[in-house]
Amino acid sequence: LHVRPKPGWKPKSGEQRAVPLSLKLYALLNSLPRQFRWVVTMPASSKYPKPGRQWTERRLLIALKKVLNAVGLSGVLHTFRHSFISRALLSGIPLSVVQEWVGHLDPTITRLYTHVHCEASQAAMARLSSSGITTQSEGRFTDP
Repeated sequence: LHVRPKPGWKPKSGEQRAVPLSLKLYALLNSLPRQFRWVVTMPASSKYPKPGRQWTERRLLIALKKVLNAVGLSGVLHTFRHSFISRALLSGIPLSVVQEWVGHLDPTITRLYTHVHCEASQAAMARLSSSGITTQSEGRFTDP
């Protein structure tokens, strides 16, 4: 997936970047009919009956809110960004790679998006506890 500047819009970093797609998403997008410049386009409307228009951010947010309401969830588009960054880092993807994907130049900005959920925190503690390197002897941590 290529993120490129265009008239009236530029990526967060101001530079274009490439973000790899999962094989599953690549296959799905590749299977869609390609009739227009954009793979996924806005539906025709009475105001714009000609198909093939690029989604506007405003229309994308409206469509997202309808889907979220239909399934009983709350959130905004940025919720997905926070979730993606947190999941990637918790999965062991290096911070520098995640920064490249999301277009952050400063790691402190990426950390603002990172949320460690309770289950992930508990699982990490369970892994640490089962590793056997957290036993305390005479005020020092030692390897048993």
